[in-house]
Amino acid sequence: MLGAALQELELSEEEIMKVVFQQSLGTYSKFFPYHYFLNLMPENHVEGTLNTYRFERNDRLEIMQIHKVFVSNMVQMGSTMIPMSYNPFEQQVFNDYVSMTVTPVTWEFKPPYEITIYPKIINYQNASIEVRAKHPEHLKTIPVQMKDEFLKLCLYDVLISLYPL
Repeated sequence: MLGAALQELELSEEEIMKVVFQQSLGTYSKFFPYHYFLNLMPENHVEGTLNTYRFERNDRLEIMQIHKVFVSNMVQMGSTMIPMSYNPFEQQVFNDYVSMTVTPVTWEFKPPYEITIYPKIINYQNASIEVRAKHPEHLKTIPVQMKDEFLKLCLYDVLISLYPL
């Protein structure tokens, strides 16, 4: 599709793949990021801070943002109390009370490998986070149904690189 059958290209195969990895993969990952999960354990806690965790470094993945943080509902409520009633009216009253008193969990991502979870008054043990990252260069994480769109993006980026030459 680049016209290589009719004339010699000004870019080598290595240079073409460099364009794909530097431009196309980054652009694609902005719109369709690679999602994966990390578990935050007590040993990930940063000493001297309150609810700041440092997760494991991964040289193959560039983290763009934290998508979601998952913590136990019981941790949010501050207890392990489970309502013992099967009465739907009492359950509704309990749920209304919980929705008024439970503070939502928010977070602050501190690139490249730290996250602070709020509210800080709760000790979050064994939280999970969903991370959005740039796809790795082996390209195996790109879904099959998006293959054609990714290849079109690569073609356009390579053509843009060839145009000035």
